[in-house]
Amino acid sequence: MDEVANVNLEADMTLENLRLGAVTGVILDADGSTIYDLFSEFGVSQLAEFDYELDDTNTDVRQKNADLLRLMGKELKMGAAVQTLMATALCSDGFFDALIGHSSVKTAWERWNTGQALREQYAWNVFFHAGVLFINYRGTDDGTTVKVADDKAHFFPMNVPGLFDNVFAPADTMSTVNTIGLPRHAIPSIEPGTTDPRWMAVEVRSNPLPFCTRPRTLIKAKKQ
Repeated sequence: MDEVANVNLEADMTLENLRLGAVTGVILDADGSTIYDLFSEFGVSQLAEFDYELDDTNTDVRQKNADLLRLMGKELKMGAAVQTLMATALCSDGFFDALIGHSSVKTAWERWNTGQALREQYAWNVFFHAGVLFINYRGTDDGTTVKVADDKAHFFPMNVPGLFDNVFAPADTMSTVNTIGLPRHAIPSIEPGTTDPRWMAVEVRSNPLPFCTRPRTLIKAKKQ
C-alpha cells in the first residue's frame, strides 16, 4: 500500500507542477524545460511585470490591488460580467511576508478572520485583502522543483467560467490506443523475473495538460 500511495503522490506532484505552469503561463517539465509557453501558443505577449512597491512604506496596497484588478478585467474583455472581479495570488515567502508586514496592510492582516494572525503562525497562510486572495505558496520542500520565484507573485482571475481547462491524454501503450484519456491509467503486467501468476507489476501513467485559455490575464508581480 505504501508503494501505491507513493506513486499517487508522485502523480499528484506532477499535476501540481503543471497547474502552477497554467497559472504562470509557462508549463515546465520536471527537469525545468518548457513544455508549453501559453503566451506563444495563443499568439499574445505577457503583460509587463506589475510592481507592488512593497519596499516603499508610502505605497497604498489597496490601490495597487485596484490597479491590478482593473488591468486584469480589461484583458478579460467581459464588460459588466467582471464588475465584481476578484483575483488569487500565489506568493513567494518574501512577497507574502512583505505584504502582511506593510504599513498599509498590517492592521487589516491582524484583524483578518477575527484576529487569527495574532494567534497562529502565518507561514503558508492565506489573506483576503481588497479583492485579492493572497496565498503564501509552499511548493516542494527543496525550494526548487515546484516553487514561485523569490519575491514574486502570480495573479489570476477567480470564478471566470472557462478560464482554465484540464485535458488528459491516454497512456502511451497499445492497450490505450483510441481510448479516452483518464486522470490515472493503471497498467498491469507480469512482474519481470517471475512466473508466479499471483504477482503482477502495475505501472501508473498520467498525461495531464492544465492550461489557461486567456493567458494575458495572468499577471506576474514583484515585491519591489
